Amino acid sequence: MSLIGIFNDKFRGGGVSVKTSLGGNVISNWNFELGDTAWAKGVNWEIVNDGVYGWVLWANGVEAMTNTHQVNALQLGVQYRVEFDIVEYISGSMRILVGDGGPGIVRSAVGHYVQDIVCSLSLWFYVQAIAAGSDFKIDNIIARPYITIEEDE
Repeated sequence: MSLIGIFNDKFRGGGVSVKTSLGGNVISNWNFELGDTAWAKGVNWEIVNDGVYGWVLWANGVEAMTNTHQVNALQLGVQYRVEFDIVEYISGSMRILVGDGGPGIVRSAVGHYVQDIVCSLSLWFYVQAIAAGSDFKIDNIIARPYITIEEDE
């Protein structure tokens, strides 16, 4: 069979099965139970055991466009399923950035959020406050890469 024939067979399902699944969480200290471990915090960002929600990341009146992040947690060009909880909300807004070019949806309410973001421009994972004076608490940050597996049928 020619190379063109092999190429066409793959895209017509000629004996190759493509499966996509989610890998494991790449975020260290995702539930903040290890305190400051693995997170570089911006001014007025705190990791606290607040007595209500347990260990959380608290944006305590932070300035606009400040963040808390992890370095080298990601891979460029990989799509991640990102999940997190805003467990308490007082003011402001926030988003997740997967690399410097993979912005998430701006959030400003208590809830469990899920979205898919492709990592671009850097390997850093950010929690970013958008508005000045943002005051909210976040917990359970999970980022799992999509993994594609090709198998012969």
